[in-house]
This record gives sequence, structure tokens and C-alpha cells, in this order.
Amino acid sequence: MNVSHPFDYDLEKEVQSKINFGQALEVLKNGGKVCRKGWNGKGMWLKLIHSGNAMFDGFDMQDCIGMKTADNKMQPGWLASQNDMLSEDWEVLK
Repeated sequence: MNVSHPFDYDLEKEVQSKINFGQALEVLKNGGKVCRKGWNGKGMWLKLIHSGNAMFDGFDMQDCIGMKTADNKMQPGWLASQNDMLSEDWEVLK
């Protein structure tokens, strides 16, 4: 039996548009998911992770951008490269 993972997307069917990095940030702030065109084969995408009531060693956590990795894990604290920030091939996932 093949069970779908909640992070799985068919990126070929789910891509909405091509945008720049600033627009991608706005999508994230509004609860959406984004990816770079070059990431499609790997199933990777970004999502804003809200801290909620999370704490670490008594310190409040802050919101961060998380990346769904190629091995189906969520990596908090994703950082954009210069190339990511200057590219205009960002895509919005439905």
C-alpha cells in the first residue's frame, strides 16, 4: 500500500506562477508555500513556521522559514543564498 506523505506534492501539477524573492516572501507571510524552479525534481519547498508557544531552554522561539527537504524532513531556519534572493524563478505552490 502506497501512503501519501503530508509533505508530498506533484510539483508539475501544483505550480501556480513564477515570481521574484520579495514576492515569495509575501506568499510565505500569507501562509503559502514556495519553491525554486530548480528544486522541482527534489520535491523541496519553503513554508513559514510560526513559533506558537514553543520554547527552548526557557527562551521563546521566533518564527522562521522552514524547508521541506528531499528526504521528507522539515528543516527550520532555512537561509537564502545570493542566488536565491536575485532569482525570479520562484514558484507558488497551490
